[in-house]
Amino acid sequence: MKGGHRFMPIYSQADRQPTYLDEAANVLIKSKYLTESESTYYPEMVPIREDSSTGKLIVRLEDLVEYSGNNGINEASAAVTQVCTASKVDVDRLAFSIDETSVLENTQYEDTARAFAANSKVFVVPVSETSASYMLAESCLKTMDQAVRAGETQFADALFEAYINDEFEYLENEVFQSNLSDRFTEHAAISAINESNDNMLHWTAEKISSLRSLSRQYLDENSEFAAKFRKGIDYLGDYLKEVR
Repeated sequence: MKGGHRFMPIYSQADRQPTYLDEAANVLIKSKYLTESESTYYPEMVPIREDSSTGKLIVRLEDLVEYSGNNGINEASAAVTQVCTASKVDVDRLAFSIDETSVLENTQYEDTARAFAANSKVFVVPVSETSASYMLAESCLKTMDQAVRAGETQFADALFEAYINDEFEYLENEVFQSNLSDRFTEHAAISAINESNDNMLHWTAEKISSLRSLSRQYLDENSEFAAKFRKGIDYLGDYLKEVR
């Protein structure tokens, strides 16, 4: 018989073997379930915070997209109106924020940010400075800077290439390790390796955000050093364009 799902495994009544669902099933069996009405995403549940420096009320676009998706809302203006009405805030005071990583890794958020920016103020939030990706990038920058000042440009180039390509074993050299933040514990290192393996799309977006943030803060835009960072960002960006 033709048709059907070509990639669906063939069902068999042979002896059942444990599957990855078994652990999840154990959690589900012990859990209390909510009804659909009890789990409804109401507009007043969308967080709104006040930014004291601008006087604006900030809503994360990620939260607004999630609220819209959960309630079948296709018009952004309708979602904004509902959120403002429920929280009793003036829509004219509203501004929006979005994580830089969201824009980089998800075309939906890229389109959303562009659409909102046409009529509203949209603030971009860079990757957290406490994240494993940022601390690795910061350590790479510091080590490269030291190497360049010492005339060891080949080492600096090799180090940056290792960072871009996630060659974590190369990054275990003593010079690099000495520049790691005290916050970058062994647990953080393991998390970085796991994240790069499990969610390369998000990890790459975090690396781009980290490099962009560091280059804005510490690098002379006209220096050869900054040019290396831009080249690395472009390389990672090309990868994202292919996979997202």
